[in-house]
Amino acid sequence: MFLAAIFAGGNCDEVIQLIPLLQTTPPNRGRRGWPLRRPKRTSADRSYDHDTYRRRNNIVDFPANSRPGVIPVGRTAIGDADAASLLGVSVTMFRRRRLYAVLPPTLSRPGVRIRLWDLDQVHACLSGQAVPALPIEEDPLDLLDSDAARGALPEGRRLAAETWRARLSAGAGPAPDQTFHTNNLPGTPTPSPACPGAPYRFRATVLAWDAQRQAFSVGRRSVTSKTAPARPPAGGPVRALQAGAPAVM
Repeated sequence: MFLAAIFAGGNCDEVIQLIPLLQTTPPNRGRRGWPLRRPKRTSADRSYDHDTYRRRNNIVDFPANSRPGVIPVGRTAIGDADAASLLGVSVTMFRRRRLYAVLPPTLSRPGVRIRLWDLDQVHACLSGQAVPALPIEEDPLDLLDSDAARGALPEGRRLAAETWRARLSAGAGPAPDQTFHTNNLPGTPTPSPACPGAPYRFRATVLAWDAQRQAFSVGRRSVTSKTAPARPPAGGPVRALQAGAPAVM
């Protein structure tokens, strides 16, 4: 009887399914006490014999990222080229063999063009140590992607997703504070071809832009109310003003 099974694609390297397979292994049952959630020993052929998977096999559970698209203050974000350099492989092999599957969850959202990881978490993962959790407290110096920046706006003044993207494309939104690429560490070569970076904004920048937008909206309403003609008192008969003649009540 199998403990767990995963079907890999026809053109997919099976080695990238090693860690997901171990994660889907159910806890051992039949004895009282704390259940074992992974086997004590893993047997595989030589294609799985790599230091990366040996270290990763010792620590299977990663802390989940509860705030995707947010780079917490004080953290260093690295891209594909940086992670490939730390693993000692090329960017092409890193992507083709999907070696990012052995790394902790990304700081960026799943499916984005520029993937970002936390440097401290990657170092802990590759050294076989416990991966530290990311802070969950909001800070004005947190870096936010476009979706997280929209979510940081107050709920009553939050723009629709289409309107927000249109404003950012037209340059009418908050200006980016930092742009991240596939290579962010000094000394990491730029891969070819280079793709555009991912803009991030401080939480304080987004909130300051929203406050300025709110102040402009309030000032515009006050000016409009002052320049508009005063309404006549309700209930009294009012005749239309003739040109050059006083009003007759």
